[in-house]
Amino acid sequence: MENFGVLETINHLKDEHITMLLDLKRFSEDFSEITASQIENFHNLLEHHREVEEKELYPKLDKELRSEQKRQIINRINEIPLQKREI
Repeated sequence: MENFGVLETINHLKDEHITMLLDLKRFSEDFSEITASQIENFHNLLEHHREVEEKELYPKLDKELRSEQKRQIINRINEIPLQKREI
């Protein structure tokens, strides 16, 4: 990678992934207690997260990585199970 900015961005996004998963778990455990403010905060986090990925991370990775590295990342992403799991 060209600089540590990419790694810093990746670590930030990973932290947000954990926060989102924990929020979703909490929401599912007590759905009746979710407030409009919590939903709005979650939505804002998702929007911010998407923007960082699309406007910062993906362009940097596209510029920095070779085709084979990109294929490896896509293959790893496709290995992520889309079924329910415990956090």
